[in-house]
Amino acid sequence: MAASSLEASVSTNQRSRRTGLMVWLVMSQVATLVALVPWLGAALMSFMAFDAGVQPGAVAFVLGMWIYPLLALLCIILAWKFYRAQKDKLAAILSGLPVLPPMLLGILLYVL
Repeated sequence: MAASSLEASVSTNQRSRRTGLMVWLVMSQVATLVALVPWLGAALMSFMAFDAGVQPGAVAFVLGMWIYPLLALLCIILAWKFYRAQKDKLAAILSGLPVLPPMLLGILLYVL
């Protein structure tokens, strides 16, 4: 009887941990979607980097701006795949990666 209650306790603990991870996945992905709103304006203006001519720095800047949503989408898809495969740490990390660049930019702009 004690073994079955221990198994139930472990199962409940694992289920609550995965529920917390699912909440993190959803919240971080909603934050990523919210970050895409100002990204669109910045991405459309990023072509102004070519006003001084086509230079490697301008090309890198524009490509970086336009690759962001593709990388965010890739991270989201991989996060859910790893969640389903029960690789929880990797799923949590991948889900949080797309949130970092907008958050770091916001902190940088706030400090400056």
